[in-house]
Amino acid sequence: MVNAASIAVPIRDRARAAVAAVSVTGSADRVCADGPVRASLVSAARTCARSISRTLGGTDRP
Repeated sequence: MVNAASIAVPIRDRARAAVAAVSVTGSADRVCADGPVRASLVSAARTCARSISRTLGGTDRP
């Protein structure tokens, strides 16, 4: 993919160790809004990672 952009958010376990990540990747013109990554994508990735972290008994805080 040419001009790709991505973000990643950690998934944490009970010990707060990062054990996986949620990632969003796509063409830069769709992922970015005139430079920065779209806030809606960051929010969605964080919400997803928090949910999985909580299922694992973890937290989204380092």
